Amino acid sequence: MKSQELRGLAPELDSLRLGSGWSIDDLSKPQIIVESSYGHSHPGSAHLDKLVEEADKGVNDGGGKAANYYVTDICDGEAQGHDGMNYSLVSRDIMAAMIEIHVKATPFDAGLFIASCDKSVPAHLMAIARINMPSVFIPGGIMKAGPDLLTLEQIGKYNAQYARKEITEEQFMTYKRDACPDCGACSFMGTASTMQVMAEALGMAMPGSALIPTHIHYLKDITRRAGERAILLASEDLLPSEIMTREAFENAIMVHAAIAGSSNSLLHLPAIANELGIDLPPELFDEIHQKIPFLLNIRPSGYWPGEYFWYAGGVPSIMEEIKDFLHLNVRTVTGKTLGENLDIMRQTGFYEGCNKYLPALGVKASDIIKPLNDPIRPQGAIAILKGNLAPEGAVVKHAAISPKLMQVTLKARVFDCEEEALQAVLKKDIQPGEAVFIRYEGPKGSGMPEMFYTTEAIASDPELIETTALITDGRFSGATRGPAIGHVSPEASEGGPIALVEEGDLIQIDIPARKLDITGVGGVAKSAKEIDSILAERRIKWKKPEPRHKNGILSIYTQNSVSPMKGGYMSAKAFTVLIAFMVLNFFFASCQQKEYYEESGSVFHTLYKIKYQAPQLLTEKIDKELQDFNLSLNPFNPNSIIAKVNNNEPVEVDDWFIEVFNQAQKIAEQSEGVFDATGAPFFNLWGFGFSKMDSVTPQMVDSIKEFVGYKKIRLEGRKVVKDDPRIMINYSAIAKGYACDVVARLLEREGVSNYMVDIGGEVAMKGVNQNGNCWRIGINKPEDDLTGVNKKVEDIIQPCKKCGIATSGDYRNFYEKDGKRYGHTIDPRSGYPAGQNVLSATVLAENCMMADGYATTLMALGKDKAVELANSIPEIEYYLIYLDDRGKHQITYSKGILEYLPNRKALDILENP
Repeated sequence: MKSQELRGLAPELDSLRLGSGWSIDDLSKPQIIVESSYGHSHPGSAHLDKLVEEADKGVNDGGGKAANYYVTDICDGEAQGHDGMNYSLVSRDIMAAMIEIHVKATPFDAGLFIASCDKSVPAHLMAIARINMPSVFIPGGIMKAGPDLLTLEQIGKYNAQYARKEITEEQFMTYKRDACPDCGACSFMGTASTMQVMAEALGMAMPGSALIPTHIHYLKDITRRAGERAILLASEDLLPSEIMTREAFENAIMVHAAIAGSSNSLLHLPAIANELGIDLPPELFDEIHQKIPFLLNIRPSGYWPGEYFWYAGGVPSIMEEIKDFLHLNVRTVTGKTLGENLDIMRQTGFYEGCNKYLPALGVKASDIIKPLNDPIRPQGAIAILKGNLAPEGAVVKHAAISPKLMQVTLKARVFDCEEEALQAVLKKDIQPGEAVFIRYEGPKGSGMPEMFYTTEAIASDPELIETTALITDGRFSGATRGPAIGHVSPEASEGGPIALVEEGDLIQIDIPARKLDITGVGGVAKSAKEIDSILAERRIKWKKPEPRHKNGILSIYTQNSVSPMKGGYMSAKAFTVLIAFMVLNFFFASCQQKEYYEESGSVFHTLYKIKYQAPQLLTEKIDKELQDFNLSLNPFNPNSIIAKVNNNEPVEVDDWFIEVFNQAQKIAEQSEGVFDATGAPFFNLWGFGFSKMDSVTPQMVDSIKEFVGYKKIRLEGRKVVKDDPRIMINYSAIAKGYACDVVARLLEREGVSNYMVDIGGEVAMKGVNQNGNCWRIGINKPEDDLTGVNKKVEDIIQPCKKCGIATSGDYRNFYEKDGKRYGHTIDPRSGYPAGQNVLSATVLAENCMMADGYATTLMALGKDKAVELANSIPEIEYYLIYLDDRGKHQITYSKGILEYLPNRKALDILENP
């Protein structure tokens, strides 16, 4: 055996084994690696240590010696709703690589591989195929359903209901508490359950071992038997490549059709097959799904929870129903053929043992696994669509789609990230008859995350589920239900047609004909030739976006992943890059000297100063980022997006504009219109902008009031709608702060962790300065006369954390006429300078855009109202300098800001004014 051969080549091996607790007798036994995804990462892996113990017993009882290795997995459920979901698919490939390393680096004769969930099961199967050593895969089982058959995939539905205020917080928390009552894969036919079934259908798991409820002792029994079987496999030298043949993969796809398995299997099965040199084109899935009926009445496409599948007989029972279609002569890990295994299951009472759990549940096996002559649907659940929108294909799981959407033409609503699409659905901005596009979410875009929350928000809306579809180059959760078309290929980041779709395009979905096409523009139908011409014109204008991930594992994956139609796996080249990446980081990270640099210039007619620590200057990148920002939000640049909006030119706004728009509208709502981005004409009228006037009359003010008001503008997709064409939008009161955030984000993408960005006195900061101290920001002391700003500092803010700080003050910009001083802050509601007593307002927030916007707002409100508003916003801290009734300078502040004021003398003054 291999382990014995290599003992002679590496004499240290025996010593190291003995040092790990092995006996001398153990050294000469068959050595079996027991690799599992055990960890406290989620319920699907938290119990696997118990199965590892049973596997060890089986190996040891069979005369071998087990060695335990672990690579735990992440949970797609825990990765939902944030950037973590981008790491889900790549984690599969990294796990497979680590398992390969475990096996290849140490001599073993056979392996036992234990996993339960979405990425760990395919990762183990990919590794088994790549290593090609005698192996048995052991599925980790499935959890029970909760009260009233509650299962985890329903939490997405309840989340959408809670967001729409259809259920209370208390009800929602009750559902969350009861959705995962114990360990195992989630109790529905999601990706985890599907892949456990696929492992058995491929012949790599013991018959009847997939989706055993974890509370049933049979799971431990079959795990021990698998351990015993591994010893025999080692002596028989039965290899995975002899089991996972082309015919075995066809069997698995047939089972997949019968169970309405997860669409993610179209990523995982081709990736596993690729390790064996087997090509599984998407057309094969479509062909098989058209001939194999859908039989399994399990969620999300059916009614019952996932644990009922095993009670009804599990994979062997499904195979019995479709036996006439299967390749029964394929070999399995038992050493027998599939046909022989099925005979043994019938003869040994396996089905009776499973079915005995059903009477107490009031269910028959035929309620769960329908007979072939009475299927749920005559075809499987998956279809591959092609057309001018998806030349390489797209995947749809149509088992749960309304008949109304099987053949339909919809109008496109386009989003370049899921977060925007989800908010549009929840806010009822998506209308019946629209197709929601989410793009740049493929393997090369963001790592191919799931769009679960958006699909569930649509599916939980009784109107949208019948009238709306979601189309994406991303993927879907195995729990997804409703009208969802994913894996659109080529993806947007590769310039696929999905990148060229525009708002209002007509999208034709024809699932029976397997077609997905753009058939019109602007709501008007066009011929196929006209569409081709329009797409060609759009392609000329299309620019590939900057990579979202410029460092770390996702930068490697997004640059080196193959099409989702081939499995979305990392190419062999990627692993070369990964190794080089790791080696270079290991050897040179400690040697790489980072210098502090300082940049300066102007943007938005104001000066900026940027200090940062990095291995090299980032001048060109900073300049380009600010130039691009200038072209988005500088109202004085005639070529900017905001200038075109103000000139009523047809233009789509970018992500920067949308983020500023939304924050500005939020502050406007909170302040009841004191903060208003449409109020710039008043600013110019009073002489604080670029125009100067000697006098202001009420008639002038009233004439401007007609086209000022934040409620008179709104976003519809990427277009700004103005109720009056004279409305002028100006974000100068918030954009300088946002510009700080934009530069800060650039620096962080470049790996900078110590920086201070100062644009016009608004500051974004993180980390420490060149002396190793936290950055310090002074709050200027207002002058009593009219000369402007004193060089003296009222106080020092030293946050020692990532934040934004902004100050708004009358001493920076005022207008003097007839001996009277007018502060630069205008109240847009009246059109006149705000009659207030605040001299300066300093705000500390999690980002500088917030700080800038709220500082301007507090300045305009006056001390009492400013304090009232600021105290109602937990995300900010404030420091106000104001005039009391006697005209004396006074200070008030939030309690939380004391944490960031290190100067004790200043604190004493504050505490004892």
